[in-house]
Amino acid sequence: QYQPVSNQNSCITKTRSCSAGQYVSNPNSRTVDRLCFPCAYGKYQPNTNSIVTSCRPKTNTCSTGSYVTNPDSRTSDYTCAPCPTGTAQATSGVQASCRACQQGYYTDQTGQQACKPCAKHTYTSAARQAGCQACQASQGLYQPQTGQTKCTDCGKGRRLIILTRTCTLCPS
Repeated sequence: QYQPVSNQNSCITKTRSCSAGQYVSNPNSRTVDRLCFPCAYGKYQPNTNSIVTSCRPKTNTCSTGSYVTNPDSRTSDYTCAPCPTGTAQATSGVQASCRACQQGYYTDQTGQQACKPCAKHTYTSAARQAGCQACQASQGLYQPQTGQTKCTDCGKGRRLIILTRTCTLCPS
């Protein structure tokens, strides 16, 4: 109970309760009703109509291949979700996002720890890809290396042997 005015013969019952994400900052005040303040970053309080006097520290962490979906929530601990295709997360903890796969790399499944390089004779020219594109051997294009961003041609005076995907000099 409290009484904000002097020389009174009764006290007022405290009625204010805090919403989720808040805590009571003055539980022992005899001169004002309860005051609610938001939880600090990295803490939460899940209960509505609450008179708790502190917020809980966030303790959940995400495993590799996942990220925190609610880093700013004051009403729940961290929740995790798998990284979408085209991204990866090699670090466990409270990462707020997954890293996009760079050009020449991809992930074709969710929840991956690392991006995979495009295989020989394939490529990606954009980041954040779920797969690689094949080099068109019928157009004379090939790629003998992994993790590449484009296909190449054999150049003038040379031709692509489609079966082996190798370049050879044109016969004279």
